[in-house]
Amino acid sequence: MKLISVINEFESSFASSFKHTACVKYEVEFKTSVVDDILENLYKLKEKFEIGDAKSIKVGWEMTLEHIDLLIKLLKEITTEYRRVFSAHPGKLKIYDVNRKLREVETPSIQDFARGVISELFIPDDNEKLSKAERLRKEAEAMNKSWAMSELKKQKRSK
Repeated sequence: MKLISVINEFESSFASSFKHTACVKYEVEFKTSVVDDILENLYKLKEKFEIGDAKSIKVGWEMTLEHIDLLIKLLKEITTEYRRVFSAHPGKLKIYDVNRKLREVETPSIQDFARGVISELFIPDDNEKLSKAERLRKEAEAMNKSWAMSELKKQKRSK
């Protein structure tokens, strides 16, 4: 699963209805958004769920052990990826800061995206079997496009 999908899944699963059910029925309150606190509370919630330590209160949304396990797994994936990218444990950071930083790393910048588009336009596809004349024509087109781009850049600089 892609990192963005993991973050989105965590955020949608760790919604207010989940936190409300955990607080009301299992007396596990998610007071802070700190990553280590969330993980600790998820383990407490799992333990209470497994031993059946729940109030007999009707709540709007009933959680299952799979929901808790999924959140633990997703949070571990997020923290592992954060460690890999930033070489630091996100323990005392807020979860929304961790997710924001990881999204920024995962999302290509406008410049990177533009470079990719330009390289696809200017570099002929090597997989095609072309005759010598076709290959020369494509190379000439690529050179013309490259020349046109350099002229555009010159015009922008002169403004």
